Amino acid sequence: MLTNKTIPIVLHRIVKSKAIDFEDVTLENLKVIFGQNKNQYITVLDDLKIRQNTNYYMVTFDDGYLSDYEIVYPLINKLKVKATFFINPCNIGKLGFLTWNMVQEMSNSGLLIGSHGYNHFNMLKLTKNDAKREFVMSRRIIEKKIGKPVNNFSFPYGKFNQDLVNLAFDCGYERCFISKHGVIDSNDNIIPRNSINSKVNKNKINSLLFVSNKTLIKWQIEDLGKKFIKILFGDNLYRKIRSFLFNIKTV
Repeated sequence: MLTNKTIPIVLHRIVKSKAIDFEDVTLENLKVIFGQNKNQYITVLDDLKIRQNTNYYMVTFDDGYLSDYEIVYPLINKLKVKATFFINPCNIGKLGFLTWNMVQEMSNSGLLIGSHGYNHFNMLKLTKNDAKREFVMSRRIIEKKIGKPVNNFSFPYGKFNQDLVNLAFDCGYERCFISKHGVIDSNDNIIPRNSINSKVNKNKINSLLFVSNKTLIKWQIEDLGKKFIKILFGDNLYRKIRSFLFNIKTV
């Protein structure tokens, strides 16, 4: 087991019982994720130069689903753990998503709020000006609503390149969060995140929480394989193949 490492995790919608979409995670599995010592859960606002001989966890939620408030928020308050939420201002207030009052309450309670873009766009398909608008507009709106600086950005669909990362930093963000296996070092400003979805069972969650060198090698192989399949078949076909193999709807 690796120790003195920060393991970043990304989740999407949380459901109380059966998963409907591929990226859904049940409340039961969320409790497994939050099952360690409460002091092991941190955000980027915490000092990552931790010297204790233990693992730490940076749990993040993308998209701003209503479950963030109705399911996750009460559990976080009960367990007294930390988490980060990335939202799209265009969806706030829509059916199935957070309201601004909810976002403000969560922020005031000490939870970290970041930007997921104004819209939920694949930013690789945007012009530079449109991408800049996503960075700047979302940040400005969220900061106005919560009254705090927004320095963290999560790329929708995990789609990014170095030019977009540089643009995000030019627009005032300090860190970019992506969807890719890995662990965090204290000086990282591009944060990998290990995705937990409906097909990840308790055993796999525990192997993530107590990551080994073997697991790190496995992650590298998985990421290379996924990249190759997407290059070979295209992202849309990859998602259809994934949906067919898992017999579950994709989002």
